[in-house]
Amino acid sequence: MSFNVAVTALTANQSALQVIGHNIANVNTPGYSRQTVSFEQVPGQNFGNGYFGKGVEVAAVERSYNQFLTREANLSAASAASANARYQRLQALEQLFPMGDAGMGRQLNGFLNAWADVVASPTNQTARGVVLTRAEELASRLNQTARQLEELRVTTRVQLDASLAEANRLASNIASLNQRIVDAYASGRSPNDLLDQRDRLVADLNKIIPVNTLEADDRSLTVFVGNSFPVVLGNQSTPLVGSETVNAAGRYTVGFGRPDAVISEDLISGGMLKGLLTFYNDDVADVSNQLGRLALATVELFNRQHAAGLDLNGEPGRNLFNPINFNNAVVPLTPTSTAGLSLSVDPAADAPTRFQASDYSVRYVAPDQVEIRRVSDGAYFDPGTGAFTSASPLTATFPAAPDNFLSFDGLRLTQTATGVAGDQFVLRPYATAAAQVQVALTSPSQLAIASPVLIEAGSRNGDTLQVEALYRMPVATGGPPLPQSDIQITFAPNGQFSVTATNPAAGVEIYSPAGNLLTPPGGPYDFTSGQEILIAVDGQTPLRLVLRGAPGESDTFTIRDAAGTDMRQNAGNGQALLALRDLNALDGYTLSDGYIPVFASVASSIQVAKADAQFATLVAEQAEAARANQAGVNLDEEAARLLQYQQAYQAAAKYLQSIQSIFDTLLSTFR
Repeated sequence: MSFNVAVTALTANQSALQVIGHNIANVNTPGYSRQTVSFEQVPGQNFGNGYFGKGVEVAAVERSYNQFLTREANLSAASAASANARYQRLQALEQLFPMGDAGMGRQLNGFLNAWADVVASPTNQTARGVVLTRAEELASRLNQTARQLEELRVTTRVQLDASLAEANRLASNIASLNQRIVDAYASGRSPNDLLDQRDRLVADLNKIIPVNTLEADDRSLTVFVGNSFPVVLGNQSTPLVGSETVNAAGRYTVGFGRPDAVISEDLISGGMLKGLLTFYNDDVADVSNQLGRLALATVELFNRQHAAGLDLNGEPGRNLFNPINFNNAVVPLTPTSTAGLSLSVDPAADAPTRFQASDYSVRYVAPDQVEIRRVSDGAYFDPGTGAFTSASPLTATFPAAPDNFLSFDGLRLTQTATGVAGDQFVLRPYATAAAQVQVALTSPSQLAIASPVLIEAGSRNGDTLQVEALYRMPVATGGPPLPQSDIQITFAPNGQFSVTATNPAAGVEIYSPAGNLLTPPGGPYDFTSGQEILIAVDGQTPLRLVLRGAPGESDTFTIRDAAGTDMRQNAGNGQALLALRDLNALDGYTLSDGYIPVFASVASSIQVAKADAQFATLVAEQAEAARANQAGVNLDEEAARLLQYQQAYQAAAKYLQSIQSIFDTLLSTFR
């Protein structure tokens, strides 16, 4: 029996030394959990005068595994992977919008400022040519940025597909390990190394898409994504399938087993996949909308004002840029819908200044009745105010033709065929606008610099009051013609002025710069030097007049049609086109600062993403450190344990040697 004690001690301590060596060998192996040997005594035997022990045996080889710490490390790693994936993509997006001389603002302002030279010299063909050149440069920059945004979406799509392929590979490997682990447990022993490998695969999968796990009685692991979709069940795995065609709005979706079994984005709470999805479906779309709004506002403002002037040949101004088409702006989410919807720019003169950089969702609640939601802020269209002011859905009704349209945010949605309850659409007015911008004019002489109206000072006027600007306001689509009457402006001795039409039948309306109608009709009104005077006859397109200086007694000015006069030095409409530079056109920004909302959208997103990535990475590192402290290999501890079990092994060997010596002595004594 003493011999058995010595042999079991040698065997047990040798096993402990082997486990320690295994720990040391795997000190740098990712996901390895430190293993320890637990001993138990061999039950003693009664020899009448007491129980005598029979040695020691290995009870189990256990791994240092803490389920709570592992779960915390996996969750924080998923958040960090999501934040870092999005941040890296946003850094690439930021490169498309540099500041300084290489920035879009330079091309935009180069085009806007080029009008100043034309105003100074309306007949100068070189100055006119520079305007067209700057317009081409701006159009090219908008087109190029739109293409680069699309290329960024394509590369992100490749990353999404690659991430799903890697996730499916990991799920398949987990399923294979499940079978091997089940078989190992059936033999009565814990396969620690296989469990470590499986946990490592789960952690890697979790960095791509967050998972939940459930261990079965046979020790196989069921792995869920989106809380309830089992990508691994026993020794079987179900692939995740990415698609951009299932969602009509072009959003990338993840399906369980097949593309149409879509897992909601809200259920994918972290992982690289979440970061890439957010960038692909939201960040790029937001920047595209900002860029598209700038492009559409620029095109509409300049086309409308350009149409209000005359070119060098006395012809009415044509489109400076080709109009943006909205053929693909209405996206049906209900394939069987019979509704007919089309989108266009509202013909109101101020429509381009009311654009909002957003998509819109439209849902039919009854024939001719819809709910319209602005995606950017979630607000609903209030048909009573014509604005998006409601936090809850409101119903708007399409009137009968020819007024079968709804107007909002500078856009017009027209219904040509009735829908039914449940039909849904997405409106994407700005998605392709920047890519479509093209200069329509081919010759400098086609620039409509001249104003179709002119102003003449009275023969007795002094020289203290000068005309700074006179031009026709931007023309609403299909707007009325010029006033069919001359307009007389007369100053009284007290400095007030009155406005009358030479045609007694014509009605004159005067508006403040804010667009408020002044009373009484025709005046008298107080005069402020440099302040805009908006004059409309019979409700037609207003004229904008700016006088600067001090009026003399009985000063008069006459506004009349410029037809029949030499308009070569007339730069009235050129002044209006130059004035667009300082128009508050984009959320309070002037058109010259129109690139700022685009850059601000990118800058704010990247700042938030950077902060999120730094914080999430710090939390993940702390959580992993806590897990590693529990489960990782510490070489100092292993060295101490190595010495401990080495001494125990040597002592057992010495004991065995002593027993053998005693046994030899007994044999020699009784031989």
